[in-house]
Amino acid sequence: MIEFTSGQKLPGVVAKALGSDRLSYTQTNRFDRSRSRLDWTVALPALGERVSVSGETLIEPHPQGCRRVVNGEIEVRIRLVGGQIERVVAGEFQRSMERAVDLARDMLPDATS
Repeated sequence: MIEFTSGQKLPGVVAKALGSDRLSYTQTNRFDRSRSRLDWTVALPALGERVSVSGETLIEPHPQGCRRVVNGEIEVRIRLVGGQIERVVAGEFQRSMERAVDLARDMLPDATS
């Protein structure tokens, strides 16, 4: 389980709906090494059952090595601001995926050395 709080402030109406000026969530991962698959769910404690976020991360063969494929769904059931919250969560998730790629690249030995 991973607990995360964003360093970026949320837009006003989203912050009001969440009761916080920063996005906080808990992510639970289930890894199946034999299928190269990670299933994950994300809970936003401030929103409880009104939000659902889940998906899968797969590693697939690629001519240059491998490729990571991320599929997921975000649904926020809050009138008027649900779409805005979905965009904030999706944006934070995209930044998280980019940080993971940067970290993996830093951890891999330099192929040109």
